[in-house]
Amino acid sequence: MGIKRMIARRIEEKRRGNFRKNETQDHSALQSRHLLAVPETENKTMSTRRKRRRARLRQIAQGLSRRSRKTKSFAQKVEKTFVPLLPSNEATLETVAERMGLSRQTIYRKLQAEGTSFTELLEAKRRKLAIRYLCREQAPLKQVAWRLGFSSPEAFSRAFKRWTGSSPGHFRSLDL
Repeated sequence: MGIKRMIARRIEEKRRGNFRKNETQDHSALQSRHLLAVPETENKTMSTRRKRRRARLRQIAQGLSRRSRKTKSFAQKVEKTFVPLLPSNEATLETVAERMGLSRQTIYRKLQAEGTSFTELLEAKRRKLAIRYLCREQAPLKQVAWRLGFSSPEAFSRAFKRWTGSSPGHFRSLDL
């Protein structure tokens, strides 16, 4: 067995965690022996190969991260479905299930697998939108309540107070 093959096998064993009793986990000495054993021209070729391999792996990783950004979780798909239904007060599990072409139980099960529920998604989205509307717009509270699908401004005020600890009017006056 050639020296290169033996060194490559030992490095692979170390990566896997298969250490012999007398070996240490530090394989820098092994690498330096490898560099000494390889002629200078092969050394440059190896580093060029490594650079190319790393560059290719980076491209693959970036492609995967772009794809993962494009793929939405089921919860995001449900959110995207119910947000337009908020002003008409039709953001219910039944309506969303009908729009998505799924049963209520399927939506419930898939959301549960992601560690959330329809009610939690609805509350979180309403809270986020309420804060955005109150910070960025000067719309009356009645209109904000309507846009979020609340039955009345009072119901919106109670929910907002539960979420933030302050009333919508007080929150708006804080100039955040």
